[in-house]
Amino acid sequence: MTDQQTAPAQQPGDVEKLLFGGSTASVKWTHTPGTEYRITIRDKATRQRREFPKKGESIGELSTWPDGTPRMQILLTGSCEIKNTKGVFVPCKDPALEMDGRTDDGTRVLYISSRSKDSPGSTLDALLAAMRAAGSSVVELGCVVTMKHESGYGSVDDPRVHTATYESPKPEDAFDKAKG
Repeated sequence: MTDQQTAPAQQPGDVEKLLFGGSTASVKWTHTPGTEYRITIRDKATRQRREFPKKGESIGELSTWPDGTPRMQILLTGSCEIKNTKGVFVPCKDPALEMDGRTDDGTRVLYISSRSKDSPGSTLDALLAAMRAAGSSVVELGCVVTMKHESGYGSVDDPRVHTATYESPKPEDAFDKAKG
């Protein structure tokens, strides 16, 4: 930065958020197939450029498709639950936050991303199939998305395969949204 340039103004609390958290945690996929999350969407779906290392690249480089088109991912944010060993969905909670005296309200971001067409089973493939089966063409506020890791370790040679279900919002959820 030169003397002529100025840093962007920080919003109150930016430094504290950076130091002490404040961003929304993401869904954590394990390498064990069978992990299943259910998320009730509470915020409008957003998209962002996907940043991750590919073979031979450094971390932080923007990923692109072979034709140079940037890879994008969709972020779904909402109240999240995870299926426990008894087959019951329970709220996502991070014990480390509780130990630090912070609270975890269970809000998580589910990253929806694609892979090449010759490697189906991505979170995007699963979500699209679930939405088609439910007759929906948009991710609605109040909908419930269940995403399950079916197989795969998560490496290039053994990618994770996911399945999903999509439930449209119940009429009472739509009423609550209208009330604000």
